[in-house]
Amino acid sequence: MKLSRREFLITGSVLAAAAALPSVYALNKDNIERRYQDIKAFASEKMQNMDKYALAAIVPSIMTMLLLTHANELLSAFVSLLILLISILIII
Repeated sequence: MKLSRREFLITGSVLAAAAALPSVYALNKDNIERRYQDIKAFASEKMQNMDKYALAAIVPSIMTMLLLTHANELLSAFVSLLILLISILIII
């Protein structure tokens, strides 16, 4: 049986991909496990460092920032609506 150049390239690339896939998955698995361990160690280190701060003093300021952000969004929506209404009144 004689293979054409096209058949040889297709067959060769399929065989190469089939041979390379298990090693790629093994490398990715090791990489994923290593990154997970790094993130886990980083997170636990950060949590241990958080014990140094008084979180009870931080919570009210965070709540205030959230309320101000929400008020800013509402004001932005209100101004956009007002501009739209004024534009419609000018067009009419």
